[in-house]
Amino acid sequence: MKRIIGVLCALAVFVCAGAFAFAASEDVPGFIRVGIGQYGSSLYYLDFPEGFAIYEYENGEIYLKESYPDVARAELVCQDGYINVYDEYGEELFISYGDTSRYFIGSTDMENGTFSEGGRTWRGGLMLYRCGSGYSYINVLSLEKYLYGVLPKEMSSSYPAEALKAQAVCARSYAARTVLSGGKHSAQGYDVCASQDCQVYGGMSCESAKCSSAAADTAGMLVYYNGAPVSCYYSANNGGWIESSQEIWGGGAGYLQAKKDDFNPDDNWEVAFTDEQLKSILRSAGHNIGNIQKVQITKRTAGGSVLEMEFTGDAGKAVINRDRIRFLFGSSVMRSLKFDLTENGYETVTKTIREPVEKEKSIALDQYYVLDRTGEVMVLNLNEVVAKSLSDALVIKKAETVTVEKTVQEKSGYDGIKISGRGFGHGVGMSQTGAREMASQGYGYQDILKYYFIGVTVQ
Repeated sequence: MKRIIGVLCALAVFVCAGAFAFAASEDVPGFIRVGIGQYGSSLYYLDFPEGFAIYEYENGEIYLKESYPDVARAELVCQDGYINVYDEYGEELFISYGDTSRYFIGSTDMENGTFSEGGRTWRGGLMLYRCGSGYSYINVLSLEKYLYGVLPKEMSSSYPAEALKAQAVCARSYAARTVLSGGKHSAQGYDVCASQDCQVYGGMSCESAKCSSAAADTAGMLVYYNGAPVSCYYSANNGGWIESSQEIWGGGAGYLQAKKDDFNPDDNWEVAFTDEQLKSILRSAGHNIGNIQKVQITKRTAGGSVLEMEFTGDAGKAVINRDRIRFLFGSSVMRSLKFDLTENGYETVTKTIREPVEKEKSIALDQYYVLDRTGEVMVLNLNEVVAKSLSDALVIKKAETVTVEKTVQEKSGYDGIKISGRGFGHGVGMSQTGAREMASQGYGYQDILKYYFIGVTVQ
């Protein structure tokens, strides 16, 4: 009977959805799907201290399908694109036919409950979405509790409380806008990933009481521009200049404008790249320009971020633009686009060579050897000597010294470049270290947000 109920629930139109919906405000979705990774496993055991339920996810809200408050362990079996749910005794409870990005298993208390799987503990519930040859492992949880696992990964808990609150509102606004827009990773079955591509999320294992308090103290607060919630971008340090989204990414937003940052602290760094490293980087981008002859910066923003680099080789040129520069060089190495470039030029190599001594005009052949242009001594074969063979050779006596040494300097390969930079990250929107400095000087979190995002309201 359980099997029949499960199938019917999965296939039927949920008539009473409103009675079971977990709703938030109009602009703040109640829940979010976070992609943790992709796995090929087809069997999962989940433990739910508060019991579990089957839910349907749609546009940031969840709807209760069936509840099992007295069942503490569930077995999920992935088979033929379906997710089958069994209790600990092997009785089938549910089959998710159709779109597996909609159905998931979660705690009966989705706001505060937890579950454990494979030695890890998470808030909310687990969704498995068929993706290629494996399944996307997706943590579905309250958007507010999601921030508990984001803040400690994106900003140090040692920062002042007002800076942490500003970060909480930024992270909430970004997440809410992403969900309302249909999800950044909808093709993989989730709204946001757990990496820097979206926002770094560490789950319960990274939670901090101070960061959680900052999220709770600003619950439901978003950044608005022209009456609509917006994505709030941020970086660790903008190098003293807030960049516009138009120049850095090519897409303009009225609240993401360029201006000097009077609060951002210095963050200087240096890195060097050899000739071979440069050629390898260019080859990885599909550019084979031969031996490098020159590297130069050809375009910048008003704040100094590099928008274009040109590489000249003996077989052509290559131009690298905007964020592609950091991607190719490595974002952890090339910490920002605000940098200056110094060419090391060509490597100079010191070599010792041998040169022939001054040629004699008249010679006797019977007691002599021949020294050719390279300084090599050869026995003179009198039977083969012709006049022209002596025109480029020096004939010397057998017992005389034949080596004349000379030290010279020659150009070798291109000797690479040195990069001297400032800042860390793309520089658009809020500087996290700038927010720290503002909070240290007594500014509140709304002041911080309005300083970095032009013409916004926070509510």
